[in-house]
This record gives sequence, structure tokens and C-alpha cells, in this order.
Amino acid sequence: MAYGIGDPSRTSNTYSRYNYYTKKDEIVTSVNTVYDRYLIIEAYDDKNQVWKITVKSSGSSGNLSKVMPVLILSAMDYFGVSKQIIKFQNKRK
Repeated sequence: MAYGIGDPSRTSNTYSRYNYYTKKDEIVTSVNTVYDRYLIIEAYDDKNQVWKITVKSSGSSGNLSKVMPVLILSAMDYFGVSKQIIKFQNKRK
């Protein structure tokens, strides 16, 4: 078994929006940090690999203790199946 988290990537987005309180346009910049997380589980029969699951996800959390249960749950249907790669994108912040 192997697991980890990649270096964070940061993106910024600048846009203009109208502020109804001040009745003026304002410039807003948002910065997003995205982490690539992975989990690899392998099963062996003697010295031969029987199956392997690689789970990858990207999202705003760099906390593996919060992400790991989600990675494991997403892979459960594939335990015992031939080699699989599972990818999903975290839509929540």
C-alpha cells in the first residue's frame, strides 16, 4: 500500500463584480489551492500481484486524515477486481 499528497498548485482568478451596497464595480481576486492525493492498494498471491487499485483525487483539502476515508470508500467496489485506476474530482471546497 502506498499513499500520499502532491505539492499544492495555486490558481488565481480576477474578475469584476457590481457591489449593490456601494453601488460601484469592484475587482475581486480569488486564490484556489488544489492538492492531488493518491492511494495505491495491491494484493499478492505468494509473489505474484493479483490485483492493484490506484485511486486519485484532486481537491482543496491537504489533510490526508480527512481524505483517506473517501479514497478507501471510493475503491471498495473494486477490491478483488483486476487492475483499476479510479479518478474523481472533489467538487466541495
